[in-house]
Amino acid sequence: MPQTDDIAAGKAPPVIYFPGGLPGFPGATHFVLRRASGPFDAFLVMQSAEDPDLRFLMLPCANGTQPLRAADLEAACAAHGLASQQVAVLLVVSRQPAEEGTDLAARLCANLRAPVLIDTTNGIAVQHVLDSPGYSLRTPLPQAA
Repeated sequence: MPQTDDIAAGKAPPVIYFPGGLPGFPGATHFVLRRASGPFDAFLVMQSAEDPDLRFLMLPCANGTQPLRAADLEAACAAHGLASQQVAVLLVVSRQPAEEGTDLAARLCANLRAPVLIDTTNGIAVQHVLDSPGYSLRTPLPQAA
């Protein structure tokens, strides 16, 4: 999956197209990626072109450091007809409820179960739910990154 580093560096297609929308957001099919600002500049923001208020914090999986097994990613790409050598992998990040004394960074979790796969050549993307139940929906970021 060599293209993830390019996405993380801001070299993304101008618009990313999800032909089937995102789970829970079927009408949101076009998104733009931009670098998050401030203390979260290691992340990307994926913002809907149809609804600018709809946006997701994303963690690019740097090449060679993905918390997902290569065989699982290859199978996911094959299931969607994507060439794995052209695919960037992003994880959706969520904020968990606050516990007293925890800062925001300690409350961020990554969804390892449903990565976003982006064909960096044509900008086609899909969120794929991996078959393995071993992947968590809420993996604390120090473990996920």
